[in-house]
Amino acid sequence: MYIEYCNYNKNISSYDEETKKIYQAIKLELNGLALPIHMIRSMKEYLPDDIILATSIDYPCGLSSSKVRYNMAINSLKSGANCIDYVPNDYFLKEKFTELKKEILTIINICQDYEATLRLFLDYRKSSNIITLSQIFNEMGIDIMFPTVGYHHDDFFDNLINSKLIEDSSDTSVIFNGYMWKKEQIEFLKQAEIFGMRIYNLELLV
Repeated sequence: MYIEYCNYNKNISSYDEETKKIYQAIKLELNGLALPIHMIRSMKEYLPDDIILATSIDYPCGLSSSKVRYNMAINSLKSGANCIDYVPNDYFLKEKFTELKKEILTIINICQDYEATLRLFLDYRKSSNIITLSQIFNEMGIDIMFPTVGYHHDDFFDNLINSKLIEDSSDTSVIFNGYMWKKEQIEFLKQAEIFGMRIYNLELLV
C-alpha cells in the first residue's frame, strides 16, 4: 500500500521540528512526501532519489488564473518536485468545464515534460457527481486522485466510502486523505485495499 506523509495542510509552528518529522517519515520508509515548495527547495539534496516528492499548486481553494497555475507547476517541478497536487477551480468546475479541461491538459503536458505526475483533488462534500468527474479526469490522463481536498478533518468513513466508490467505478487509484486518530484505522484502511493513504500524524505508524 502506498503511504505518504503530508504537512502542507497544517500550520507549522517550528520548522526544525517539522524537518525532524520529515526525516522520521524517510526512516519509516514511506513512499512519498507532500511538502510546501519552500521545504522541497531547502531539503531536496537530502531526500532519497526514489521517493515521491509532491507539492500543491493553488491549495486549498484553487482560485488563481490558469496562467498563474501553469507558472506554479513549472516552478514546483524545476524546484525538485516530481508530483503536482492540483485543486480544480470551483467556478470552472461548475460553469466552464471546457476551460477546466483545457487547464488540466496543459498541466498534464507540463508534468510530462518533467517526467512528473499530476494528481487531482475531488471534493465529495461539494459535489454529487464525483464518480462521473473521476471517470472524466481519468480518461484525460489522471490516474491518481484524492476524494477530498483534505484541508479540514474530513470524516474517516465518508472519505473511505468515497475512495472505494471512485476506485470501483474507474481505473483511478485513490489516496485516502481523511482524518485518522488511532492506529486501528491504519489497519482498517489496509484491509479496505485502496491504493494509498496520506498520513498527517506519524505517531500512528510508530
